[in-house]
Amino acid sequence: MSLSGRRNAKNQSDRIGLDCQCNDFGVVILFYRYYPLPPTVTPPCTAKDLQRVFETSCSTHHLTGKIRLSTEGINATLAGTSEDVTSWVIENNPRWFFSDLQLLDTTDKELLWKQKCRAFFKPTKGCVHVFDELSVRVTEEVTPLGIRNYVPTNWKEENSKRKNDVIYLTPAEFHEMLRENESSTVVIDARNHYESSLGYFKGAVKPPIRKFSSLPDYLSDHRDTLFGEETKGEKKKILTYCTGGVRCEKLTRWMSESFREEEETPWVYTLEGGIQRYLDWMSEEIKGGRVSVEDSQWLGRNYVFDARGSTGLVLQEGQKEKLVGLCRGCGREAGGMNKCQGSTCHLHLVECRECIEGGEVYCCDSCRDGTKGKGLCDCEQQRHIFQFEQSLLHLTASRQFLSSADASYAMYLSHHSVEATMKTTVVVLLAVVALALADCPSFLKNCNGACYSEDAYCCVNGQLTQKQFCNNQPTPQPTSAPAPQPTSTPTPQPTGNPTPQPTFNPTPTPTKDVPVGGLLFEDNFDTLNLDTWQHELTMGGGGNWEFQYYTNNRSNSYVRDGVLYIKPTLTADTIGEDTMNGGSFNVWGGAPADECTSNAFWGCERSGGGGNIINPIQSARLRSVNSFSVNGGKVEIRAKLPRGDWLWPAIWMLPKRNSYGAWPASGEIDIMESRGNNATYPNHMGIDGFGSTLHWAPYTTANRWPLTHQEWHTTDGSDLGQKFHTYGLQWTKDRLFTYIDDPKNVVLDVKFDKSFFERGQFPSGTHNPWQGRGNAAPFDQEFYIILNVAVGGAADYFPDDVGGKPWSNKKPAASTVFWQARNQWLPTWKGEDAALQIDSVKVWKL
Repeated sequence: MSLSGRRNAKNQSDRIGLDCQCNDFGVVILFYRYYPLPPTVTPPCTAKDLQRVFETSCSTHHLTGKIRLSTEGINATLAGTSEDVTSWVIENNPRWFFSDLQLLDTTDKELLWKQKCRAFFKPTKGCVHVFDELSVRVTEEVTPLGIRNYVPTNWKEENSKRKNDVIYLTPAEFHEMLRENESSTVVIDARNHYESSLGYFKGAVKPPIRKFSSLPDYLSDHRDTLFGEETKGEKKKILTYCTGGVRCEKLTRWMSESFREEEETPWVYTLEGGIQRYLDWMSEEIKGGRVSVEDSQWLGRNYVFDARGSTGLVLQEGQKEKLVGLCRGCGREAGGMNKCQGSTCHLHLVECRECIEGGEVYCCDSCRDGTKGKGLCDCEQQRHIFQFEQSLLHLTASRQFLSSADASYAMYLSHHSVEATMKTTVVVLLAVVALALADCPSFLKNCNGACYSEDAYCCVNGQLTQKQFCNNQPTPQPTSAPAPQPTSTPTPQPTGNPTPQPTFNPTPTPTKDVPVGGLLFEDNFDTLNLDTWQHELTMGGGGNWEFQYYTNNRSNSYVRDGVLYIKPTLTADTIGEDTMNGGSFNVWGGAPADECTSNAFWGCERSGGGGNIINPIQSARLRSVNSFSVNGGKVEIRAKLPRGDWLWPAIWMLPKRNSYGAWPASGEIDIMESRGNNATYPNHMGIDGFGSTLHWAPYTTANRWPLTHQEWHTTDGSDLGQKFHTYGLQWTKDRLFTYIDDPKNVVLDVKFDKSFFERGQFPSGTHNPWQGRGNAAPFDQEFYIILNVAVGGAADYFPDDVGGKPWSNKKPAASTVFWQARNQWLPTWKGEDAALQIDSVKVWKL
């Protein structure tokens, strides 16, 4: 069975990352070589001559793959049976392009796995059909750097560790430098953004580029940050890596020659043999029992340019690799890659196995709905606008705007649609306006001086970032945590128009035996049952860049005298203020009980420095996703709310399965959200009040939560932290409402008398994920309960200039400003009064 038999029709996007079922097991080799000088062979050999040599020898040995040849070198990936690949290596070893490397010290069938051959060819096991055909091409560069006519002044000499101030590190040396985690070390991923979305080394900078030739511009734009002179008195060390080493081989020389001139000591390092060689080495270390899987500095999967899609650690039975990619289709952790299924779109998307097999994942609505046509789809238009805007900002900063923008804009006009050009014109004008104004227009956000629309961008650590590169997560909304957390549960699609029935899994008594009005679940917190309540472990900030990270620690979640306490504390008390300000911290964990639960928004690992700090608050968020969920019923939580400035307690629910797609298409139910600020906080939205909300929309930026939001506050001068109150939800197939203390005291009341698509009045042509599912959809599926205390954040839940807030949502490093103002807010956090206190959780069948 050949790969071509599994491809889509002509002009349609091919799948990648598929498993072949033919059982034709083979080997894939990945190798490259640069020539320090033009090869001197007799007779003279041009790149065209070399092309014929490779075409003939590969065809003779039945190898497929890709080979790129130029006057500077060779870059190749080939596949075939182990016997065919081995015989090809033996045949070509005497030829001038291999002969001086002294690769072969044996000619047996295992030669590929001997030390020298293994290091050079980096063999991995795979199906022989990972390539459809053999492609041997002559190109200007074997991998385009984007710098015309650039030739390094020096190349590495064979058997030399150093040349031209570039140090080559073995996998063991690279591993040790990462493990030491020095604050003066900067790790740069030299690959494209879709490659790093699948996997990366811990602490790496992952540039949001679509092609390697864009990397020099990115590094130049961020030169001061990446290559600054000193960190705590030490010269910075730059570590680079890529898939097999070919990109870093030239990039590191360009970096060494372009930055930090007259440097006496070496400062640029690269992983020799790339990620693939590290994975090979680490797999052997794990197999030999010298290290554990958790010791690996590599996280996730390694993207490869063949039908396998990705490779990873070779693990033993019972061992599990840590996935960091998030499926574009369902939001779960994933290790696969596929292409957008739009008929003419080729964007690479992270996908799980179920979504790849389903084959219905698209990069954006224009591809899904078939409105893209032959031009750029919506997300590609936004990407081009983003790149053009970034170049304008860079030109402006270098005082070349007027002379260079016209030429850049003319080039843009010649390649893009009228619609994209009109959008770009607006961006150009806004970029100019931003230079003259101290702030942005009211309808735009400010990111470190750049004006932007939340429909297209987000602001990450003070850097304008296109929305599709924001970890594919929702734009911050005024809610406790908008991004549904991925689970291992498959995402089924509902069929028909089901009548909601309460469910509970597991239950003390089976649901079917519980009469109407019967108690399904009760927890009075005699103990903290970790089988019932699972802790989330993440620094992601709930999509709102909140200032806390969530952990499983008895200083933040504990039970005493029949009450559950969720109490925020200071991160500095745990890891120290020096680490928080300039070190690195991760919550990856080494066992199932303490593994990071979500890497969205850099949730598993963060670093301080450059004006930013690691999340300054430590708190807890408990959920019942693995123990019980309800589809309809009555839920009551008896709780006392926390007192303290900028505390954000929440009692809320998310769908167990995203039956209608990622947030907010599958809905969110906020029973109670409040602020810990005292009763002087404006509009009764401090500790004397709370809000109830439903979140829903076909896609993130269309969230219609204001249509299903209501607030409640006391009228007698009391606050909700003085005593326990009951926060309730009643939910049937016809209606959903929240209340306080008694069902007669209704807060939010939503009748399912019309569909939510009709209720939202979405624009014509908008995809309706709830079509044919009844008026209750998306609130016709199982939801689980979440209890948490967040702190602050850069969304608008705490509006600027209200209540004496010390930080601004429009400025970068908000958490740093918050921490620096701790003398203002910390005195208001008085012991257990600053904790959300839960007396009981009860669920009944209706």
